[in-house]
Amino acid sequence: MEVDIIPGPIPNEDPCKWEMRYRSLICQGTARFVEDDPGKQAALDCILRHYGAEPRPFDAATLGRLRVIRIDIEEMTGKKHGY
Repeated sequence: MEVDIIPGPIPNEDPCKWEMRYRSLICQGTARFVEDDPGKQAALDCILRHYGAEPRPFDAATLGRLRVIRIDIEEMTGKKHGY
């Protein structure tokens, strides 16, 4: 899995010397589907809390349509430039 944040260039008087500001994270791990409703509910609770919302229960029909992939991270590396 790779996540990049690229907010914009770092200008220079010489246009050929512009650089890009970035942050990058690369993770290696094992991905698996979460099949059980309590596991799916726990994942949704985590996402809702992350974005500032209160967790709420989801009905079985909604959880049944949902696909959750859990990634157990085994290795991680990151780098940044221009910060």
